[in-house]
Amino acid sequence: MSHRKQLKRANTEQAAKGEVGAKANGSSPGKVMSEARHAAPHRDAAPNQPGRTFAHGAAPWLIRVASLWLLAGALAKAFSGTPSELPAPILDSDLDPFHVIPAAVVVETVVSLVALVVPRRAWIPLAAALLTFAAILVFHLRSGAEHCGCFGGAFPIPAWIMLAIDGSLAVLVIASAIALRAWPFARAGSNIAIESSHLDHARSIPGRQGSFASLPVLLCAAGVAAVSLGWYTDARLRPIRPVETRTLIVPGPALTDRKEPLSFPVSTPSGTDAPRPWALPEPLPNEVVLRPILWTNKRLAETELGRFTDTSKFPQTATIVIYYESCNHCAAHLRELAEKQKAAGNSESPTYVLVQLPTPKGDNIKIFVDTVPQGMHVAMPEAITRWVITPPWDVFVENGIVKRVERIKWPDER
Repeated sequence: MSHRKQLKRANTEQAAKGEVGAKANGSSPGKVMSEARHAAPHRDAAPNQPGRTFAHGAAPWLIRVASLWLLAGALAKAFSGTPSELPAPILDSDLDPFHVIPAAVVVETVVSLVALVVPRRAWIPLAAALLTFAAILVFHLRSGAEHCGCFGGAFPIPAWIMLAIDGSLAVLVIASAIALRAWPFARAGSNIAIESSHLDHARSIPGRQGSFASLPVLLCAAGVAAVSLGWYTDARLRPIRPVETRTLIVPGPALTDRKEPLSFPVSTPSGTDAPRPWALPEPLPNEVVLRPILWTNKRLAETELGRFTDTSKFPQTATIVIYYESCNHCAAHLRELAEKQKAAGNSESPTYVLVQLPTPKGDNIKIFVDTVPQGMHVAMPEAITRWVITPPWDVFVENGIVKRVERIKWPDER
């Protein structure tokens, strides 16, 4: 006799015994069969069932591994992250990087902590977070960047490695959810049976009573921890947050073409009622965020550029070019401007103010800028070790007001 026939015969005998037992206990056979049908998924889904597959047993722990990775990133951002490590798509957007970092810390902490405790319920936001990071890294790589600050400045990791890890973990989380049948569109009866089996199992273990009922408490605890960590991150970044100056501009002398860097000290005008002259803020921060995209329709003196150089010496109408000497894309842009200026003639070409950011220190740093257009040259303070900006930028100023800004995209950037 085949195995299939033996199994069918055993089921028939079991059903017959059930009917006999039901008659002896005064219950209807239909009720017994209904209870048996509802009990089947309960047995299949019960924890520690010998027949459960390895994938089903390992799936919750795989989701927890992904949540630990997300939590590690949140902690790294909280204790060492700065705007300079943010991906290029964030820095080039209208989003304030000083708000992005604390917000990312809060969201990542809440999602990861909840996924650690209840992976079946938190896999969707966890997968969404990982896929979002992967998408941002794709655009970050297309901008020509090599590293990302996903783990803050203390742990620089190549962007392509982060993309591979985030993408792989997102796929792993989704596959684990499929193995657990934890998607929200599953059959209602199956989900109820599975959830009730876990609940019954939790109630049978000492110290585990009410674990499912305490989900709101878990969310509140995770929220408090995340907000506290976000508050600490915001407080840590506050000293380097841009503060727009409101001092009046002191008229400067007539400008001539010059190639030497500007000297920063400014002589104090005579008279007790004269406005305060420009001066570098004290103490100088280690890091300055320059976001020209937010300067439009503002007085140049009231921007971050005006805080760290005396813009009263700038022409009232000019094109400001912000660049690094060690940036080959900046070198190509400046060379192009010099060629256009030579072809048009100095009298018809725009008035340029070339703002040079300090060259980063390092043994592998190369100088690419060899040709620049004629104009005013300004060197920013070298005491500030880090300038957060993706050059080159062109800032178009008319009558001291920023009218338009443009970041010159790199050749391979889209």
